[in-house]
Amino acid sequence: MIRARLGILEGLSRSQAEGIMTAVAEIIDESVRNMSRNMVTKTDQEKYSYTQKVDFAQLKSEIQLLEKNDVALMKADNDRLVTDVERLKARLREEISRTQAGLD
Repeated sequence: MIRARLGILEGLSRSQAEGIMTAVAEIIDESVRNMSRNMVTKTDQEKYSYTQKVDFAQLKSEIQLLEKNDVALMKADNDRLVTDVERLKARLREEISRTQAGLD
């Protein structure tokens, strides 16, 4: 099988064939080293994954706190507006009463 694959080397001298095979082996080794540089270890991947989970949990907590604060602020604003509307209604009733009293 190896002989069949190396058929392209027929017609070359032994030193030429060995030179080609050495060059191919070096290219393969360099490719493997390049690929290895871009990879992370399983431990590093687990560490990054854990860090991301912690970061997302913290982000979720912060968002929930902000939402809670926003709801509290909206409730306070709503209560203030309800009070303002009630005060305006009372003032309007007074004005209507004065106007009606002035017409009588």
